[in-house]
Amino acid sequence: MSPARRRRAMLAFCAILAVLLASCSVLRRGPPRYAARPGPYDVLAQEDRAVVVRARRLLDQKESDAARDLLRRLSSEQPGNIPVGRLLQEVELECGTLPEELLLRARARSESAPSPAALLLAARLESDAALGLEQVERALSLDPLCAWAHYARAHLDARSGRWDAAQASVARALEIDPGHLPSRRLETSLLARNGRRPDAILALLRWLAAAGDDPFVSPSEAALAQLDLAQLLLLEGEHERAFELLSEFDDTPGGASRRQCLLAAAEQALGRPRRALDAALLAASEDPGNSLPLVQQALLFEEWLADPAAAREAWRRVLEQARQSGELGGLILSMRARVALERSERARGEGPEEGTDLSPASGAPESRDPR
Repeated sequence: MSPARRRRAMLAFCAILAVLLASCSVLRRGPPRYAARPGPYDVLAQEDRAVVVRARRLLDQKESDAARDLLRRLSSEQPGNIPVGRLLQEVELECGTLPEELLLRARARSESAPSPAALLLAARLESDAALGLEQVERALSLDPLCAWAHYARAHLDARSGRWDAAQASVARALEIDPGHLPSRRLETSLLARNGRRPDAILALLRWLAAAGDDPFVSPSEAALAQLDLAQLLLLEGEHERAFELLSEFDDTPGGASRRQCLLAAAEQALGRPRRALDAALLAASEDPGNSLPLVQQALLFEEWLADPAAAREAWRRVLEQARQSGELGGLILSMRARVALERSERARGEGPEEGTDLSPASGAPESRDPR
């Protein structure tokens, strides 16, 4: 499916789902559209916006160099426009510019002419969060009413786990410009994290509707938002709607495995375990290092498909993969797989098969059977 068709399909789905949710109280608590107040860092003349649209079309056609040339000219003419500068950075990276080189250029601009736009574009590339925050604070000191600066501070706060501070900064950005799409997108994540799933679903629907025709929103960014929406719908028990959404668009680079995992969850919830297994197998093939599709396969074989041998094999693969991970998630999965394998062997009246290592992951503490 082409990016244009994907966008049209998403807009159609949002319209349908908005009607379905119209009876919900959350939908009645606010206007369906943002009362945008774009600041001086966002405004583009119609002819300049047409250049961005052409650049996006070239990117969709994999003509990154031509898109970069267009955006370089526009950015030189509009150095204070932050969305143009951000898109140019992304295209530069896509064209092979080294991140270090791009950062040095941005730092040089922010030091020679420290405008809010130059400072924020440099902060965006900083790998050191403290240096990035320093640039953001300088931008805020120059213009306290820059929504982009409050958004940047919220983003850094969220990355550092300062959730209350992130929420306050997002609120301030949206007070300045209620239509600031990056802040609206971050708002959806904060709502979901706070357990306000119905509000997060509505916020994502609104964001997707607003972003559908925005050339600064990439197809991959829109696809990620769709996956987030599908996950929230699944958590809310809206399994059929989640399945419909996931069926509306094709896999995108970087999101194929997650989409298939969500499809597997939706198919399982809808009582179609064989189709769920097919999706989980596809998810594993798309991302061999991801343990989640293996866990899904194990649970499907164990609880839905009555195939204990296949379940044991899947759990062994989970255990093997999790033991190679140094992260907490890997430790938890290794413990889960070990318990499942021990339970399976007891049910068979046997000890562990020869060659099966059921010891905890390296460096992990011993644990009792959590049952």
